[in-house]
Amino acid sequence: MIEALINGLVTGFLLSWTFGTVFFVLIQTSLEYGWKSGMKIAAGVVFSDLIFILLSLGLLSFIPGLDQNQKIVATIGGVILFGFGISMFFKKQMPLKAPKTKFGNFIYYFTTGIVLNGINPVNFISWLVVSRTIYPVVNHSILENVIFYTAVLGTIFGCESLISFSAHKLKRFFTTSLLKKIDYLMGIIFICIGIYMIYIYNFTNEIPIQH
Repeated sequence: MIEALINGLVTGFLLSWTFGTVFFVLIQTSLEYGWKSGMKIAAGVVFSDLIFILLSLGLLSFIPGLDQNQKIVATIGGVILFGFGISMFFKKQMPLKAPKTKFGNFIYYFTTGIVLNGINPVNFISWLVVSRTIYPVVNHSILENVIFYTAVLGTIFGCESLISFSAHKLKRFFTTSLLKKIDYLMGIIFICIGIYMIYIYNFTNEIPIQH
């Protein structure tokens, strides 16, 4: 059990600190709307990861043409990220129109985390690598598998919550001009990731790993 816990903590930590789209959105959201909003996005990411785990453990093995479907999803996700990146250059600094009720506010950010994590098929590929490589090698029992994946998800949530909290605490150092530059930087990052996703899945045989 201790081995499964340690493996889960290490795996979750490594997945948390790869610089994907979620990482940058967590920082920006926490800077502009508070660390609690960032944590709600993190919760959505973890829920999305849980779905990916279940799928990677065999639920998609019955669906024919998975490789072709991955290319389609990657292309659509790449186009969405590319468009989102372009929009960052025209973004106006104004309050986010999230629902005012607590439940509606939670659902808004929670689903944002799910969508951001879900539109990038690289995240699912990461979980495939974990379930098809680490999972068989360590040969855990059912209980140890539960401990392993619980530790992974718990670590991811903890690290992303820490990112959100840290970014919010540093907010006083960020001027309006600097936040605008961050928007531009994020736009460039999203555009590059979108182009990279389209290219890597359609014109090469390589599969990138990130979170």
